[in-house]
Parts: sequence; structure tokens; C-alpha cells
Amino acid sequence: MRFFADGPSIPDVLLECCDAGRVVFLCGAGVSQPSGMPSFVGLTQHVIDVFDPPSDSEVMDAFRPWLEGQSAANVPLDQIFNLLHQEYGKDEVNALVTERLNVVSAIENVGREHDLVKRISSSQSGAPQIVTTNFDRLFEAGSERTPPKIHEPPALPSIHFGSTIEGITYLHGRLVEPNSEHHPYVLSSADFGRAYLSEGWATSFVRNLLERYTVVLLGYQAEDLNRAGFAGG
Repeated sequence: MRFFADGPSIPDVLLECCDAGRVVFLCGAGVSQPSGMPSFVGLTQHVIDVFDPPSDSEVMDAFRPWLEGQSAANVPLDQIFNLLHQEYGKDEVNALVTERLNVVSAIENVGREHDLVKRISSSQSGAPQIVTTNFDRLFEAGSERTPPKIHEPPALPSIHFGSTIEGITYLHGRLVEPNSEHHPYVLSSADFGRAYLSEGWATSFVRNLLERYTVVLLGYQAEDLNRAGFAGG
């Protein structure tokens, strides 16, 4: 079905699943960038610029190809964050992430994309069904009379045991206040290892999500999905 003559063709089965409340939107950085949030590359560069490591450091050797274009890079950004955590301390690095993401550019229609996603992802009860790997809280902004339910790791909805997916699920962590003592985000390769391998709570959640819902991906590139374990093995 096409809602506009030059618009995308939306499969009828997807519309039927959405009407039945069986669709979940999985949202990445591309959803928040129009509202002033950085890409993962931009976020990494912000942290590096603040710490200003030596030009011949391991961090800069790993990150420099990213400045030349993504095709030139061979060290994933989560591994670069692992180097930053080792060199400068996890909470110190993550505090800079918190600081950057708490700043939203003064542009018109901030959060417009988020409002649209909330509307089209709504279940039969009118609640959004959104999972996001973003840390920002832009999905929580809005004029809804009843704020959406919030789910933060590792206490994610137990889909296997019948828990509802309604609300906003922050798969990799939710932005905390700048003055918080801890800044718990899934950022580094070590963080991803715990979430998807050694502890595995993210893997279990994603597996159950894919088994029970039709998942629509928004705001991702292919390499983002490989890094987070949504594609490949």
C-alpha cells in the first residue's frame, strides 16, 4: 500500500501486524540526529577532543581512519571506547557522553521524528512499542497525558513470560543526569561483551523480541547492526 503517490510501498502484512499490536520499532542514532544528537562517530570524536590524547597514542591511531571516512576504518568504535575507558576511566569517559547528550540543538521541531514513531508504533491500547539503542530521552518528550512506561537494562521486559513490550525500552542504557555518580551505558566492546555474551541479557531480549514481534529498524546502518549483534552470527 502507498499512502502517497511517490511514497514507499508498505506491505499489507506489516500494516495488519501493526493494527494487531505485533510490531515493534527498533530505533538507532539516525532517528535522533535531526534533533541535534551526534552519530556514534561524532560522539566518539567529542570524547576524544575533550581528552586530547597524543597524536601517536593507541586511541588516535585507532580513531584517525574514521576521520578519513568510514571505509578507511578497521577498528570498531566500541573498541575505541574500550581504549578510552582503559586510559581515562569508564565513569570519566561516560560522564562526557552524558554531558554531550544532554545538550539538544536549538532547532525547530526537536523530537518531531520521535513523535511520529510513537504514533505509528502504538499498540491497540495507544501505548508506543519502541526499543532504542540510543541513550537520549527524546522519546519521553511530548504532550501525552500518560507518560510512556520506561524499561532500562538489565531489567528489560520478560517477553518470554508474557510481559508487555509497551513503552520505551532502552536496550543499551538510558541517559542519566550530568551530576549522577555513575553513567551506565553499553558503549565499549567490554560492555557489549557483557550484554550480549557473558551475561547475555541483551541477547535473550532481542531473541525473544524477534520471535514474537515484527521488528522495524529505523536509523541504523548495516555496520551498526553487525556491531550490536543484530546481524550475522
